[in-house]
Amino acid sequence: MDDSVDEEEKGISSGPLQDPLQVLSVLKGFLLLTKQLEVFKESWGRRQLGVEQINTMKIHRHFSRLYRADIQYPSMRALAQQMGKEKDFEALLSDSQPLLPPAGASEVHIKTFQLLRLLESTECDMIRAVQRRITRELTLVISERARQDTGLPTELWKQGPMKHSLSPERPQLVESFTQQLMECAEQTEEGQLTFPTAHLQRCLSTLGRSVMERERSSFLLYSQFYEQILRQESQLLYRREQDVKNLEASQSQTINPYSEVSGLCRGMMLQTTALRTRVTQLEEEQRGLEQQISLKYRQRYDSLVRQLFSTCIQLKARLDEYHVRMDQDVTQLVSKVRREGVDNIIKLKKFGSTKGNEALLTTQSEKQELHDLSMENSLLTGLLSKLKALGHWRQVVGQGKLHRRLLHSQQREMSCQREALRMKMMSEEEVIVLKQELEVTQRAMTQCQTEYNRTKRLLTKQSTELHEVRHHSAQEVQSRQELDSYHLQSLEQLREGVGDRDRQLQDLRTQLDRSSRDRQLLRQRSAKDIRQVKGQLHQERSLKQEAFQRVDKLQSQVEDVETALSRCTSTAGRRQTSCYTFPHNRSSIRNPEHAGPQQDDSKRDSTTQLERPKTDPSRLRILTTEALLPNLTDGGPTSTSLLTHLQQLRLDHQ
Repeated sequence: MDDSVDEEEKGISSGPLQDPLQVLSVLKGFLLLTKQLEVFKESWGRRQLGVEQINTMKIHRHFSRLYRADIQYPSMRALAQQMGKEKDFEALLSDSQPLLPPAGASEVHIKTFQLLRLLESTECDMIRAVQRRITRELTLVISERARQDTGLPTELWKQGPMKHSLSPERPQLVESFTQQLMECAEQTEEGQLTFPTAHLQRCLSTLGRSVMERERSSFLLYSQFYEQILRQESQLLYRREQDVKNLEASQSQTINPYSEVSGLCRGMMLQTTALRTRVTQLEEEQRGLEQQISLKYRQRYDSLVRQLFSTCIQLKARLDEYHVRMDQDVTQLVSKVRREGVDNIIKLKKFGSTKGNEALLTTQSEKQELHDLSMENSLLTGLLSKLKALGHWRQVVGQGKLHRRLLHSQQREMSCQREALRMKMMSEEEVIVLKQELEVTQRAMTQCQTEYNRTKRLLTKQSTELHEVRHHSAQEVQSRQELDSYHLQSLEQLREGVGDRDRQLQDLRTQLDRSSRDRQLLRQRSAKDIRQVKGQLHQERSLKQEAFQRVDKLQSQVEDVETALSRCTSTAGRRQTSCYTFPHNRSSIRNPEHAGPQQDDSKRDSTTQLERPKTDPSRLRILTTEALLPNLTDGGPTSTSLLTHLQQLRLDHQ
């Protein structure tokens, strides 16, 4: 796409092209750019509107408004900024005003900027889609991990015992890193190895990627392993709970189940709590193991990374020393050449000049002093760089010590957490036992309380019967008063409801009037937009019809010239003595009998008002004839060669 656009821009900037192949490549690039713009525009519209096809006037109007605001106006503004005419696009125009391109901008540049804007929008949409998919998958994974499987598989008895074995991969990171690093190594005369900076950077980046990939794969492997263990433990726990329920159901049917089932229930509850605590302990152990693994890998590769960092610093120091040494050698060579030149000039002046050599000697002494000062400066800079390297090395060593201390403190923290978890589990078990004893005492207390309540109810029953007789008359009077007050309240509520409904009806009337006015305004705007679109389409159609008529005229002129040339060549062939003939398909160059129907068809297409004019492959011939017609008047062999060239172009195009 970029190559075609560049070719078309070159063709436009260099003026009208004379080579038909260049014209064909420029037209092909423009058509490809137009097709890509239409495809991306349609996909962007479907994606923004959330529809399958844009096949209604309402959807197309909405799509045009969105495309104008999000794609066309920003692209025009960027093009105007590039051309230095951003003042014309400072504020967004209204929907009714036309959006004109900047003055002097070609159609290729306009479509290119719109296509770039569409590509940026498509890329942003793809990034957002990937982010949404990642979040959706993460939520699914988290929900699956948090979900507790409450059902057993139907074919569990057909499966064998599950055996979980962990076999993590151990990629050869160091060997691959050294092999990749030694591929571009160069050995100097002193026996030292040198590496390019870009190659070293690539090797370090590949090492980091491989380490991150290994960490990710190991994390996934361990997470799957522990998920399988937890799933199996949860299934075993569910079996135990089902067994407990079955035992409770069978024991409840016996005559005196309390004394026999109490011990079994206590034991089963202890087992279930122990299993649950075991599950929590396994989860905590999993977290601890993950942290230990991360700390172990960090400790394992900290030394390697530190060593690589130190080697990089050493290589940089050697490179600085090499630069300093090279500068010193160059300055020494320059001073030596200067001294030799001064000596030669002094020798030459002895023979042909009477002036003294004091100026040359003073300049030579000054240059020598300057050389000494530069040498001293280079030594001082070398010492300064060494001091900087030493300070940086000390800083790195201090950071390494602090990092090791941090790792040790993290390990101690993890051990303390495990100890705290163990104490917490023991305390929870004790609390569960105490709760069970408390429940037994509460049951005994409830039995005593029920007996006490039974006797109390017998006493209170007689007193309530006496109070009921006394309050019966008072309740009847009170009920009558309440009925009267309820009737009054209901009447007031009905009045308030009628008033609210009147107000709602008034609001609905005002809303209906407002909506009718809005619909009328929308109809007027839509009619105005339709008239504008019809006018634009009529103008475009008239322009295209005029262009096609001019093309038909030019095509008829070309056909007349070709028929004249064919007659000239036929008469010249008859006059020749040798039997010279053209190929049999010469009549396919331009047959007047076929030219007439084509011209009539083109005129018929141009005069019709219902069909839209279509492109014809014969238009490409106009450009070639414009490039070749000035040479047709020479006659002779050139005309025959031009005819054969035209025939070959037509065959290639067909």
